[in-house]
Amino acid sequence: GVYDGTVTVTQQFNVAVFDTPVPANILPNPSFESGSTGWSLSEMTVSTNQATQGSNSLMVVGTGADSVRGNSRPTPDISLQTNTAYVLTYDINYVSGTGNHNVRLNYINNGVHVKSTTSSPTSGWVTKSISFNSGASNAVRMELYVDGTPSANCLIYVDNFVLAPDGAVGNTAPVITSIAATNALQGTAYSYTLLAADAEDDPLTFSLVSGPAWLGFDTGSGVLSGTPSSTNGGSHAVSLQVSDGSLSVTQNFTIVVVSSYSGWAGEQGESIGEPEDDHDTDGRNNLYEYALNGDPTDDQNNGTDPGLVQSGSTMEYSHLKRRNDPTLSYIVQTRTNLLSGSWMVVGHTVLGTNSYNADYDRVRYSISTINDASYIRLMIEQQ
Repeated sequence: GVYDGTVTVTQQFNVAVFDTPVPANILPNPSFESGSTGWSLSEMTVSTNQATQGSNSLMVVGTGADSVRGNSRPTPDISLQTNTAYVLTYDINYVSGTGNHNVRLNYINNGVHVKSTTSSPTSGWVTKSISFNSGASNAVRMELYVDGTPSANCLIYVDNFVLAPDGAVGNTAPVITSIAATNALQGTAYSYTLLAADAEDDPLTFSLVSGPAWLGFDTGSGVLSGTPSSTNGGSHAVSLQVSDGSLSVTQNFTIVVVSSYSGWAGEQGESIGEPEDDHDTDGRNNLYEYALNGDPTDDQNNGTDPGLVQSGSTMEYSHLKRRNDPTLSYIVQTRTNLLSGSWMVVGHTVLGTNSYNADYDRVRYSISTINDASYIRLMIEQQ
């Protein structure tokens, strides 16, 4: 909250806490950005000539003399979870020559192996993959080699190895963290800023799906704003959306527009001034006429004054009450003597409330007449 010595303004919001993600890639130094760290290289070298991730890749060059070229692998062997589905992906650019480039996965515990083979030039970088289930194995050895007697002009690059549980490299939908402002006053500016977070820190796009015509939405800042007029009273459905490019989340809420002095004043066709002003000089200030159905531009229409009718040993007192303005308060007070004592909110009972017209209700009170002299007044205040 923010307090200026007079008024406190508060803001509510949600805090998004994401689960710590499972490390997607369980291979060390998967793009060779740390050179050969974590790898045992044989007849293959780290190269800066080409790469798809970072600036390095692994290069193998044939000689035309070896039937098998290279036997490189991560060290030590890679630990696995048993009975788990895994996917290995990698990028390969088979530039020239002949020979079979193999990436083979050997299951340590049971000797089974699976492999991916590239047998001819690829005309640029391509992505290959191997899917497998670890079964009873808790470790795997990954080997890279070229067989089939690679020619002297055989040149192959590999990069960006990713070994992860199937589905571990995923995307989660954004989370909206802001709480919508659901109340608005006629003639008063409304503003709400849509806030969201994303577990993967993907760029987020904000949009207005639907809403009333008096509202506008800034897709860059996420600010929903507008000023409802006196004709915009009631409930308005709003739908906002946040997308990370793949998944989206929607925030649906309803804005309730209620009456306000500024909205009422703005529809009078002329500037009537502040609530305490008496624009038409009829002895009733603008707030009185706003609260009791008057016309501030017509000195013959002062509004509907409170009424008092005797009923046996009680008096029935009534006044109009503007239906949709929570900033207005109507307080009935009584006292027995104007020379001493003070006004009190006692001595009366609310009998009921009846509809008067589209904007006003009539509130009725029972006032005790046991005392010889009794005085009543209606206090109307605007918060």
